[in-house]
Amino acid sequence: MNTSLREAAQMVSELSHGNWNRTFPASGLEFKDFKTMVVKESGNEYEMLPSARRLISTRLRLPADYLLRCPRELQAQNLNYWLQRLNETPLFCRFNERKVRAFFTPRYKPIDNIEIIAKVMETFDPDLKVELRLNNEMMVLNIPDYGRSFAVHGDPIMPGTHLGNSEVGFASYACSVFYVRIVCTNGLIATDQIAVKLRHVKMHALDDFESTMREVKRLALYQQEKIRISIESKVDDPKATIASFGKQFQLTKDEVTIAQAAWEHDPQYTLWNVIQAFTWAAKNEDLPAEVAYRFQRVGGQVLALAK
Repeated sequence: MNTSLREAAQMVSELSHGNWNRTFPASGLEFKDFKTMVVKESGNEYEMLPSARRLISTRLRLPADYLLRCPRELQAQNLNYWLQRLNETPLFCRFNERKVRAFFTPRYKPIDNIEIIAKVMETFDPDLKVELRLNNEMMVLNIPDYGRSFAVHGDPIMPGTHLGNSEVGFASYACSVFYVRIVCTNGLIATDQIAVKLRHVKMHALDDFESTMREVKRLALYQQEKIRISIESKVDDPKATIASFGKQFQLTKDEVTIAQAAWEHDPQYTLWNVIQAFTWAAKNEDLPAEVAYRFQRVGGQVLALAK
């Protein structure tokens, strides 16, 4: 675990500084190119972050790869032509100071990282050691339950709570069980032990937070049998198996290569070690939060298949 909960809350607060939201009619916006948006009423220009470019290209049904290949003038022509077709359709825009973070419909109900961390601070000891991955696209917060460890075939495992959220549409808000392999601190997100998963179109997602935490604790010990099965399941070619799971769960070729290299840290021929390859890969501190999240989640998805 790489920081205290108190320090994690401070990091979330610092990253949230300068965030603001406003809804505009589509007719009130225009684009100078694929990286610059103008609000007509003020004439102010705003830089579009990659998350905003991804969302507006999807909203206007313009492939981002195509726009990036176009010269600036053609980018503006394409974006503004299809934006005008939305007429007065409202767009919910998320900003950080003079940068656009995201575009959504008004149905989008923000669940901000700072709201989640406030609930966590009310529930857990602020000095508790936690794992935090955080950037503009994703927050991954894993909170171990130090008093509920168990062992499978002598391998000590510690359950805990995973909280994941994206303020810019990368992933839904989710709360589920998290497992840490104590011997190497590899962690996986249990994809079949989910206490709550909500798209950002619902109100009151955090209202019954204490009940959600109780549900996570109830589910936390249910994976012991699957972990045992994965330890006992032999795998003839772990790297090929990693590649197969990587394709199944939509990892990139580079991510598969990272996971295959991670298997070398504990090169045993079991399904458990295949799972650990993905979770070891997630520990790389140079990875963006969303990629680390994807590795830990794939570890959980593979474990869910054990039978």
